[in-house]
Amino acid sequence: MTNQLGWFTARELAGLPGMPGTERAIQIRGKAEWNGRKRAGSKAIEYCLVDLPAETQAEILARSVAESNGNLPADMSAEKVEPYEADGSSRLNEKQRSVMLARLAFCREIERLAEFVSQKTAINMLLKHAEDGQLSPYLQDRIEIANDRKTESRGLSERTLKRWLSSWRAAGRDEMALAPLRQRASLDVPDWAGAFLRCYQRPTKPSVAASYAEFSGTWTGDLPSIHAVQRFLKKLSPDALNVGRMAGSKKTPAKWEAQLANTVSRAYACKALFASGIGRWNFIGEMAEVAGYTMTVLLRQVRQARRDFTLNKLQRCKQATKVRRADVFCEAWVHAVHEQVAAFAGATLSPAVEQYLAHHYPDLVQQKPRDRNATTRRKAGVRAINDAMHGLLAAADVRLNHGMTTAAPLALTQVAS
Repeated sequence: MTNQLGWFTARELAGLPGMPGTERAIQIRGKAEWNGRKRAGSKAIEYCLVDLPAETQAEILARSVAESNGNLPADMSAEKVEPYEADGSSRLNEKQRSVMLARLAFCREIERLAEFVSQKTAINMLLKHAEDGQLSPYLQDRIEIANDRKTESRGLSERTLKRWLSSWRAAGRDEMALAPLRQRASLDVPDWAGAFLRCYQRPTKPSVAASYAEFSGTWTGDLPSIHAVQRFLKKLSPDALNVGRMAGSKKTPAKWEAQLANTVSRAYACKALFASGIGRWNFIGEMAEVAGYTMTVLLRQVRQARRDFTLNKLQRCKQATKVRRADVFCEAWVHAVHEQVAAFAGATLSPAVEQYLAHHYPDLVQQKPRDRNATTRRKAGVRAINDAMHGLLAAADVRLNHGMTTAAPLALTQVAS
């Protein structure tokens, strides 16, 4: 076939459906029925595609589609794509670039065929040959790439091809319009989030379903589905998600958390106060700022160690059992840190601290921390001993050290395991 799709000589047409079998018969018929012209650089007469019989046109177009390379070089260099990337809002990765070029090949092929037949006919012909596996190897290999889906069967459809063409033409034939965009997670907080979290973030650790049932009974706005709620919860960090559900309650601290606060206050010669209702530890003393920072870092470390222990060792336990055993783990973790402090903590509490407390906090009350393992059976069991051992091992990489001189304040360091 000639490279110019619109015109064909008698030799090229001989034997095709709807055509005589000899060149001479085609020349006689062409002289009587079709418009012909002399081919440049040759004495041969060529005939226009639109004048040929319908079955002959269909065969010519089918062969053209089967031999087409998408009107695009297979090894398109990155130089042509880079300028578009620089002007776009985001750079393309290799996958996006390959999808874009695959879609561009189909758009150009449709436009090439549409010069001689209608766009609908061109699209239908592509779809039929794609279904029969009769496209050119270039186009056949790009069907799955252009679809960019995770489903097993990824074929072409008339709607998809028209959508690609529309996007490409609307952008002034800019191939960047065919590139798949990276999906960015929405960071917007829905208006119902606060109301749901008040039902979900409780020390009793209600399930999502139970919290949703309570929330749906009181919420007066547009009620989200439980699936929308679950998708929102997955966007939250573990710390944000478990506020109010973790051991560190805002009203009564867990025993291990109170022990950690006492350990830090002893190391830095401070007084530790727990603001009930707020759930915050306050330190009063000459080194209160350092003590507060140390408490923040140690709390972050012990809670992370608690999460890792729960996920790795307590996967098959009930939620209440997980909480109790994780408390044993944390108590052992804090004990390991306490032993380090006891080895060198010799500073005494300044009398000025007691005077400050008496003046500013005259109504201080003693509060007993919450112990979920108060019974002897839970403390002395084999599982409790095993949980405590894991806590001691997890705290092996935590150190509280003096500064350069013995008079220097304590400084928190992390030793790599």
